[in-house]
Amino acid sequence: MQTATVQVGHTPERAQIIAVDLARWRELLAGTPIVLPATPAASATPAVPAVPAGIPALVSPELCGRGTFEIGWRSRLRITTQGVIATLPGFFTEGKFIVVPFDVDRRPVVNTLLISGDAQEAALARAVPQARVESRAGVLAAIQHDPLTSTVSGTLLVVTVALTGYALIAVVITLVIGAADRARALSFLRTLGLSDRQAERLTVLEILPMILVTTLAGLALGLGLPAALGPGVDLSAYAGGLPVGDYELDLITPTALAGGLAVVAVLGAYAHTAISRRRSLGAVLRVGDLT
Repeated sequence: MQTATVQVGHTPERAQIIAVDLARWRELLAGTPIVLPATPAASATPAVPAVPAGIPALVSPELCGRGTFEIGWRSRLRITTQGVIATLPGFFTEGKFIVVPFDVDRRPVVNTLLISGDAQEAALARAVPQARVESRAGVLAAIQHDPLTSTVSGTLLVVTVALTGYALIAVVITLVIGAADRARALSFLRTLGLSDRQAERLTVLEILPMILVTTLAGLALGLGLPAALGPGVDLSAYAGGLPVGDYELDLITPTALAGGLAVVAVLGAYAHTAISRRRSLGAVLRVGDLT
């Protein structure tokens, strides 16, 4: 791969260029979420036959609409736009850039290497001291430890814990509101042989409709909101400037949160039943008779 800055036409305008074998690069990225553009190919039927076809190239939106034009690199090259790409993962996310086949230069000079496998970053740095070595793991770690990303992640964690506490409080309040009537009914049932475990199950069944409705509603929102609002939200600031345009459906996180809500609600019901169990049957029945 070769990267450089080139002159556009005969003007002071500059653009970044990358000469690369996209097919081989795509093989290196097999199994990753990164999607590369299609390899530019020469048009079989040029729009203007009188004008010699140039080197097939992919250009950024800023260079779109120019058709065939010249660039000044090591020599004057004539390129023909065969497609438009908004970004090139790992290299360009904005600005003016051009992607051409690797063999366009008569004297190609490789100044960028893409290496797959378990190569050690330190070993590569020692092997090529004058080079700058970047690994996918290093870039990911830099994004994850960025102050903005860390702050947002920490905030989401605090909010999740707080909402879990609110869910538990809501369940307890719901149970406390009808505690007197429930305690009286359970006390009468205990005189008829109702066990403590059966009393706990009855309490859980009482709040089960609320748990199911809120859990399913939260799960539906968790799965639907990213798809509905994702295209309109720019998350590149949290991804190291890389564009985030693919919102794959993730069932693990929403399902885990919904399941956690259900578990917390059930635990709240059991906790309330355990507290109510301390009251004697006689006291509960007398209170019920007086009211």
